[in-house]
Amino acid sequence: MTTAQASTGTPSKAQALPAAITPQASAAQAEAACDARIKAARDTGEGKLVACVTWGTKSSAARDRAALTKWPTPSWCLDHGADSKWWVTRFKACGVFPADLSVTDTRTGQVVGRMHYLVVGYAYGAYNVWIK
Repeated sequence: MTTAQASTGTPSKAQALPAAITPQASAAQAEAACDARIKAARDTGEGKLVACVTWGTKSSAARDRAALTKWPTPSWCLDHGADSKWWVTRFKACGVFPADLSVTDTRTGQVVGRMHYLVVGYAYGAYNVWIK
């Protein structure tokens, strides 16, 4: 990026913004996408609030473990903690992805709310189930 692009949060073509910020997005991509959304909302002059997500954030293992026990999650999935990776056995897959949500007031540029949360992905299959 050029200095001008870096200061405005506008990515170069080589660093195009993803359509959605997913756990696979880099922190730089997430920040650039958030900055672009805040700028677009500010340009409308409506004074909207903008929510942005950052994936793969760090928090204490004890805090994450307490949150994971709030809903049914396989114990073998919990063994790895919130490490933002999929863990796969022959017929099952599970991953715990930590994220932070921040809400920004576009009129002032101030963050007016924050939330740390976990996303649990769980998929399973069976060898005896066939699609016809």
